[in-house]
Amino acid sequence: MADLDAFISAMRNTATDLGDEFGNIVLEGAINAKSSVQNRIQEQGKGSDEVPFRDYAESTKRIRQSKGRQTIFVDLTDTGRMWANIGVINLETNEDSAVALIGGKNEFTRQKLRENTERFGPVMDLTISEEQDVVDVIDFGIQRVLNKNFPS
Repeated sequence: MADLDAFISAMRNTATDLGDEFGNIVLEGAINAKSSVQNRIQEQGKGSDEVPFRDYAESTKRIRQSKGRQTIFVDLTDTGRMWANIGVINLETNEDSAVALIGGKNEFTRQKLRENTERFGPVMDLTISEEQDVVDVIDFGIQRVLNKNFPS
C-alpha cells in the first residue's frame, strides 16, 4: 500500500509541477524556434522550404558590399536590429495548453517582418526538422518534470 500511496503522491506532484512549469517549457520551445529560424536565414539564406531566397537586387547588393556585408545569399540582416527585436511577445497558458507568440517587439520590427514576408514568403515559418527540434525541447522539459517526481 505504501508503494501505491507514493505513486499517487508522485502523480499529483507531477500534475502540479506540469501545471506550474508548462508555460516555461513552451517558452523554451519558442525561444528555440526563433533561434533556429534566425540561424538558418543568417547562415544559409533559406526559407522554411529549405530553398534559398532569391538573390539581392543589384542595388542592394552594391550597398551591402560597400558596407562590407556578405552578398552570397539573402540573410535578412543589415544592422541586426530586426533580429534583436524578434522574440516571444505573448505567452498564454491555461489548464490544458500553452501558446507562445513570436513576433516583432516594436513597430519597426513588425513592419520589417511584413516587408520581408511580402518579398520572401513566411520568413518566420519553421522547417520540418526545426518543428521536430521544438517538439524535442518541449518533450525534454516534460521529461525533466517526470524525472523530478519519478527518479530512477
